[in-house]
Amino acid sequence: MKMLRWLRENWLHIALLFALIVSVTFSFLIWANPFQRPHSKRTPTLRQPTTQTATWKASDLYVPTTVVINRGGGKQEQVQSKTNEAMHVIQRGLAATNADRITPVALTAHDYQGEFHRADTVILSYPDPLPGGLFKKLLRRGGSGASFQVNHVLISTKKPDRLYLLDDAHRQEYVVPVRGTAVRRMVHTLVTLKGQRTPITFQRIAGKMTVTYPAGLSLPQVSYLVNKQPANQLVTRLMGANSSYIIDSRQQANTTTYTDSNQRLTVNQKEGVIAYDQYRRRGQPDDATTVLTSNVKRLNDLDVGLTAVHFLSYSQPHHTATYCSYVAGFPIISPVSRGMYTIRQTVTTSVTFSQYGLQVAIPSGAGAHQVHLPATAEVFNQLAAAGISADKVTGITVGYQWHANKASGEVADLTPTYFIRINGQWQDYQRVIAHH
Repeated sequence: MKMLRWLRENWLHIALLFALIVSVTFSFLIWANPFQRPHSKRTPTLRQPTTQTATWKASDLYVPTTVVINRGGGKQEQVQSKTNEAMHVIQRGLAATNADRITPVALTAHDYQGEFHRADTVILSYPDPLPGGLFKKLLRRGGSGASFQVNHVLISTKKPDRLYLLDDAHRQEYVVPVRGTAVRRMVHTLVTLKGQRTPITFQRIAGKMTVTYPAGLSLPQVSYLVNKQPANQLVTRLMGANSSYIIDSRQQANTTTYTDSNQRLTVNQKEGVIAYDQYRRRGQPDDATTVLTSNVKRLNDLDVGLTAVHFLSYSQPHHTATYCSYVAGFPIISPVSRGMYTIRQTVTTSVTFSQYGLQVAIPSGAGAHQVHLPATAEVFNQLAAAGISADKVTGITVGYQWHANKASGEVADLTPTYFIRINGQWQDYQRVIAHH
């Protein structure tokens, strides 16, 4: 009772004291917060604390995306599952592998070619060469060895006690003895994995042993629900944590640009393309292993749900890496970066991606529309007929083209097609032929 009486008699003093504490606290925050500097006359975009829902490792991003089973009699089949299960199996298997050493083996060009037809083997192929230093980081213990790069990993299904790393550019093989049962379990799972089997052959295209389809292949058209990240969230996430100044915003037509002293983020509202540049003069970037390893953090900073995003290609001269979403083991490639992430590191770091991302697949049932793609040789015949010589093509792959659903803006339709790489850019081969 005495306490209640005291509170009633002194409530005004208590309220004034509380107001004083709040005032002092906010005065300190305003003085300490660099976004509130009075010298700027521009309207600030206030930053908020950034949050991150997951952390992705190098082994999540840099994983072989193509699995080929070599059986007896020259029979070669690509394993295709409805999900990206094969890549998850490989990622877990390599991450649990102990390697003692990595030893080069001298091969003639003929012998190197013959490795791709060795019976009773599994061939795991990366979409583009992976630096050997990065490959060693993907293993539990990578062992020692000379500098090298990896296009494919060959493993015997009968005696999976070593990895054979294949470097297409130099026609070089590296033998990696492994200990434990991780590789054996991985190979068994891949060989018995349920899913479609498509006949393939390996052909040397632009200096790389590439999976080709002598009879073409059929893939389903699939649809996904789409989410769109608000631009203000991206500004906060990418610029807020690094900024010590007011972030200015300027609108011009369909483009909004946010800048501060050392960063810029541009939003193309029409296409939903985001371009982020961070200016930090530090000279030219280091070797490919360092660049690709640092990109893991860059992608984590985006925090856009990278569960199905994997490495697609790397251009050494431009220090540019491309990553994209994968569906059933095939990449999604879009001219407006949907499902794709491009990172370039020179004296600045530039990241290009889309506000739009895939959420969940829409069940299609047994009646999913199947798209038959022609034989790879026929694709090159069509390109030649259009006046596009084969030496201009530095890569070819089957993937999915992102199309906006005509009935709903919240749905994306993914249609399979061939993509060819010309001048460092991946493009739908039919679009290239039509516009040539």
